[in-house]
Parts: sequence; structure tokens; C-alpha cells
Amino acid sequence: VLSILDNRIEQASELFISALRHRPQYPEVHLNYAVLLEQTGNHDGAVEHYLAYLKFASPEDPMVGRIRDHLRQFQ
Repeated sequence: VLSILDNRIEQASELFISALRHRPQYPEVHLNYAVLLEQTGNHDGAVEHYLAYLKFASPEDPMVGRIRDHLRQFQ
């Protein structure tokens, strides 16, 4: 079961990376990839993509404030 889960995480990671190669300014991909990275223990990578999300997201996006608050735990 764990190998299946590891394989799916790897596949998801590859899909996020591919999507970012094609559309590096797509905020939702950065956000979702950040969540995956955080859940797998890659906090530095998660912060990088949370910050990229904040850079490209619309200021009106309701997640912007939540992500700013969430990033405080990494300081």
C-alpha cells in the first residue's frame, strides 16, 4: 500500500512540475504543489511555492490571507 501511495505522490509531483514548466505563473499549481511538498516533509520547497503562489495570485483571492498566515509557521 505504501509503495502505491509513494508512486502516486511521485506522479502528482511530476505533473505539477510539468504544469509549471508550461505555465510558471499559474498560482493554483504553485499552491497545490506547495501543499504536496509540505505534506511530504519538504518544507523549504513548500515555502518556495507558497511564495510563488502569493506572487502570482490575485490580491482578491481569498486564499492569499490564509497562505500568508500559514507561512508564519515556517519563520
